[in-house]
Amino acid sequence: MKKKLSIEEIREIIAKEYPPKNTLQKWFPSVTYKEYEEIKSSDYKTKNQTKNLKIGIDKTGPIVMLIISATFLFTFPFFNHGKETSFFLVLLYCISFGLIAFAIYNIYFNSKIIFTTNSISFTFKDKTILWDEIVTTGIVIVHGSPSHQYVVLGLSTGEIVKLDVGKSDIGPTDLIRMIHLNRTAE
Repeated sequence: MKKKLSIEEIREIIAKEYPPKNTLQKWFPSVTYKEYEEIKSSDYKTKNQTKNLKIGIDKTGPIVMLIISATFLFTFPFFNHGKETSFFLVLLYCISFGLIAFAIYNIYFNSKIIFTTNSISFTFKDKTILWDEIVTTGIVIVHGSPSHQYVVLGLSTGEIVKLDVGKSDIGPTDLIRMIHLNRTAE
């Protein structure tokens, strides 16, 4: 069995993995890391709320696509009533039908589960992590257009796990709060 590392040793490993490369990056970082010891604002308030969850992929994109396409389909005949319709508008009308079908498929039939929890661990994209193995939690922000956030977990074995929660229904702070509620070893 591997030796369990202290929180200071885990922090050193994380600092080596996400350092500013030079002076310019210290002032204008492209990647920043922030450790979270406590999250106060979250959807999860108690440990019981985090048991036996199944969290899937985010459906915001298909819902927005459905609303925009349906709005175009239902308002187009009223605004174009009595006018000659160009080929371009007919093409947009047909594309809107296709987008609605695609959005409905993604909303109702593409329900891939990527995150599950139980009383001793959680599984994220086929990687199972025990709650009590997690020593430190943080968020890495990759700055750019758009910015992207990853949850970084420092495990007691010295392993650093980077989880991409960008396409899931759970945000990075909610995941960290869930971890803080479930781990018993501090």
